[in-house]
Amino acid sequence: MLNQIMCKVYAPVIKIVTGAFFFLCVTSIKAHPLHLSTTSIECDKHNNYYVLVKVFVSDLQKAIVDVKDTKQVLAYVSAHLKLKSESCILPLVFCSYKSDSDAIWYKFEIKASSKKILTIENSILFEFFDDQVNLILFTCKSVSEGYKCTVDNQIIEL
Repeated sequence: MLNQIMCKVYAPVIKIVTGAFFFLCVTSIKAHPLHLSTTSIECDKHNNYYVLVKVFVSDLQKAIVDVKDTKQVLAYVSAHLKLKSESCILPLVFCSYKSDSDAIWYKFEIKASSKKILTIENSILFEFFDDQVNLILFTCKSVSEGYKCTVDNQIIEL
């Protein structure tokens, strides 16, 4: 019984860690064969949400002319990564970015909210790549869940 509970709790975490490891391996290759982004969403005890999005620069340049222009980035990501409560989309606030030659990481925040995230819609780069996969790791109250968004499955119910 305990093994079943442990497997149920840790299986999504193991899947996302494996996916992240694979993603890190792939980012070291100049011409990457797959289209992948990762999004980490963490909730703190004050109901602030911290969102970290990692994407290949060469892929994102199809959607955004200047991947370091914060207005373009916020507009694109806000249109394609929607964190929804019961009645509204929670607005992202751009915080910072970090890049290397292959990938770029964007950090966003959602200020303290009495609203709980119920759904996540992630359609980043789906308009450009049919094989795009967007991995999501959602962590709240020390519990992590891993999800995968594809062109056919863009909405995650929490």
